[in-house]
Amino acid sequence: GNMFGSSKIYQRTTTRKRTISFSFVSNWFRSKPSIPQNQAAEHLEFKGTAPPASVLDCIKLYPNFITQDEHNALVAEVDPELKLRRYQAGHWDNVAKQYREIEKPTWTEANLAIFERAKTITETEKSKDWGKFIHVLDLKKEGEIGHHIDNTEAFGCTIAGISLLSESVMTMENKETGSIIELYLPPKSLYFISDEVRYNFGHAITHTPTFKGKPVNKDRRISLILRTRTKDKD
Repeated sequence: GNMFGSSKIYQRTTTRKRTISFSFVSNWFRSKPSIPQNQAAEHLEFKGTAPPASVLDCIKLYPNFITQDEHNALVAEVDPELKLRRYQAGHWDNVAKQYREIEKPTWTEANLAIFERAKTITETEKSKDWGKFIHVLDLKKEGEIGHHIDNTEAFGCTIAGISLLSESVMTMENKETGSIIELYLPPKSLYFISDEVRYNFGHAITHTPTFKGKPVNKDRRISLILRTRTKDKD
């Protein structure tokens, strides 16, 4: 028998040597990882005042950025640490409700490789100065994050996040212009918001989201958040 399982495909080859070499090339192409594609456009909904087209350059989404095994490994690493903390009814500034969080500097080698893959997914992201800590935010089913803009003195121009456990919707709103952008976040996806959207649009996650008129089944959700540093930060 043919160890490559492709004798029928390459029956016209005249020697076993050629059959194996063609099979090897075929298997290599099948196993070669595909280059991730930004699919934000298919996961966006616009409400209110239409935003300028330039904002689309500031939002990226990569569905299925991680495999199910990678997803499970990330959950398995953070869950024991999260369970040492109680869910908080409200944040001191009343932004987050029914949440718990940790800042995590150390990870297993395999999980650390996932974050490195995220930070180098494009040449643009690769050139940025990413912080060392990963912000782990755990929302209960009824948990939510109110409209806010991340601290501009503490963090730089880009925020990224890997979504775990359940689907959700991030609502981004420019209070001055009335533009509202909704980004559907499936589990295992990676998102980036940067520049104009990061600074001019606050973002929020409601506990009863909808997307394009349909309810979204948000349950407990863990997000692993990466942020770039400001130029004057170590």
